[in-house]
Amino acid sequence: MTPAIPAATLILLRDRAEGPPDILMVERAATMAFAGGALVFPGGRIDPGDEALALAMGDGDLAPRLAAIRETIEEAGIAIGVAGDIGTLRDRLAQGFRSARWGRSIRRR
Repeated sequence: MTPAIPAATLILLRDRAEGPPDILMVERAATMAFAGGALVFPGGRIDPGDEALALAMGDGDLAPRLAAIRETIEEAGIAIGVAGDIGTLRDRLAQGFRSARWGRSIRRR
């Protein structure tokens, strides 16, 4: 069996005045080997840079959180927990921006 790849995801909800909250989903490129074309929560592999930054911050357990934040920026252009000039950050990420959608919550009966 192939070993699991450490990964992290972020579930982002947005309140609405009427009804259940919206849920952010990103659409994977159809050409991707794993789950191509699927709607998924933003996220992905925990990179060595995430682990290095977590250790530099004094807490190696932060790596999954940092990966989820980084992936959300890369995939949806939304800077969760990032302070500073967000407009400039978004401009720099624009080339790698993939489609993101806000969807209605699914009601279970």
